[in-house]
Amino acid sequence: MTNAVLAGRKAGWTTDAPMRIMLLLPALVLLWLGCAHVIEGVRAWPLTQYVHAAWWQKGATPNRQAVLGLQPGRPDGRAWSAYGQALQDAAHLARKPALRDRYLQSADAATRKALSLSPAQAATWARFSLIALNRGERRAAVDGLERSFALAPNGVNLAWPRAKLGLYLWDELDAGTQAAVARDLHRLQRQPPTPALPYPAAALHRYARAIGRSGLVVTIIGQDTSGAH
Repeated sequence: MTNAVLAGRKAGWTTDAPMRIMLLLPALVLLWLGCAHVIEGVRAWPLTQYVHAAWWQKGATPNRQAVLGLQPGRPDGRAWSAYGQALQDAAHLARKPALRDRYLQSADAATRKALSLSPAQAATWARFSLIALNRGERRAAVDGLERSFALAPNGVNLAWPRAKLGLYLWDELDAGTQAAVARDLHRLQRQPPTPALPYPAAALHRYARAIGRSGLVVTIIGQDTSGAH
């Protein structure tokens, strides 16, 4: 191969180099983003397991303390929702008021983050309502419950948490939301046992007695609700 040919090839590579680099860089960026997405998904997998166990009674519940150390590393609404669930549960179990308040504050922030990223999450709105109620923010609690019902009016798996919220906030709910809560109460009355709620009807009446709503529940259950499914 002559020096002239080699020189020509070298000149061609030099001329094409910027174009080759421009084509290569986007591919490298996409590869890096894909790897980062997979790595973060593996790292945050316990969060997914946790929310499946907590809300849908599917699978074993991962260690809560381990989950609390897994703040999501990307803008994923479901991951932030699961993280908020773990923080809310930690607040419920905390014995010291100061620790409970810190967990609730963090749960509120994580849940708001989840809803800002994925606002169409009925379960997350229900959790937002519960966190707001625990923090004494009743208007926000009502708003969250209404949004949850608007997104999933017949959410069977949400019947228990939303019925409890609805009974507690009953006097502040509009007629439409009260009717939605009543349908959830009927669902619970007929719901078969689950590992998380072995005796749904008994749990409902026990909770109603504890908050002074027993008469209301008896009245609602005694009414015919042909719209309940």
